[in-house]
Amino acid sequence: MRLSNVMFGSLLILSGSVTGTAHQSTGEAATVRAIDVSGARPVLRAVEALRERYQVAITYEEPRYVYAQDLEDISYIHKGPVPSGVKLIAPRGGTIHFRYAEMNGKPQEDMASLIQRLLMEHAAQGGPLFDVRERTMPKGIQWNVVALKARGSSGDFVDQPDILGVPIFIPKERRTEAEFLKEMLQQLRTETGYPVVLGTVETRINWGTAELGADNVPARDALVSLFGREMVWDLNYDPEGGGKYVLNLLWTPRPPQPLNPFPPPPALTRPTGPGHIPPGAVLHQMTTRRGRMELQSKLAQAGYYTGAPSGEWDGATTEGLKKFQAANNLPVTGRLDFETIHKLGLDVGQPQ
Repeated sequence: MRLSNVMFGSLLILSGSVTGTAHQSTGEAATVRAIDVSGARPVLRAVEALRERYQVAITYEEPRYVYAQDLEDISYIHKGPVPSGVKLIAPRGGTIHFRYAEMNGKPQEDMASLIQRLLMEHAAQGGPLFDVRERTMPKGIQWNVVALKARGSSGDFVDQPDILGVPIFIPKERRTEAEFLKEMLQQLRTETGYPVVLGTVETRINWGTAELGADNVPARDALVSLFGREMVWDLNYDPEGGGKYVLNLLWTPRPPQPLNPFPPPPALTRPTGPGHIPPGAVLHQMTTRRGRMELQSKLAQAGYYTGAPSGEWDGATTEGLKKFQAANNLPVTGRLDFETIHKLGLDVGQPQ
């Protein structure tokens, strides 16, 4: 495995107005693509756009948001009451308007240079400073986007803790992947002094035991050894609850698979009673409008979503989830994890 830092001294900013989410205009030899995002965590939104468009493994580790002007109280945007004692604080929104050239479905510049230019343009507008680190693995390349500097409580830019750069030591023995992650997060809490909790888990977790351990290697290296390139992560800072980090484990986007010309024959019998839906299947349902409408209906039944279900994953859905999680003593992330799925009852339904 080869790991290298990619830093650039020059900054190139492309001018021009951008509207909408994705744009393109065709020239003689190349296509101009644009990433246009706004709202909280714009760098994460841009990273997600690149992941989905090119099916690449890009991870994201954000800074601590502690400067008052970098935070906002989002409780007021909710319809209906916020649970008593809960104040919903989130990073203040920002925007990114980024253009780049594409040819034959691929960026003209290498991915590390493309990401670094995006990060530098964002920093030039007063945002946090990020670095991108390229990692070569047996099955491909991974890029780690890591926060370097952000505003401290006084407003001056200060160095950020490298949470997943902390070396961990876990003796090699037979254990499940869940047990390994639990021990790793405990060591990160001990070594950094910051709470680090597990949030959304989209990737597979092997509940069988295997010989797993980490010999004083950075936590992000341990994650790569555990899951490989098939998984990426987002390490988000949550200003609420004492300021904790939430580690979300996500599938690396994959190209669409061709339809099977020989589908399996239908089952002769079909269960009629309610059954258990695996959490992974629930998360997959959330990629459909029907699945998101079911989520909004569940939140409405619990009193945390008002109006007719729209089927869109909008701000009302995210904040409804946060209120539901806060009321049920769950990590307030605004994203679906196993416990939230179970509490909402999304894992119980008619077998499909």
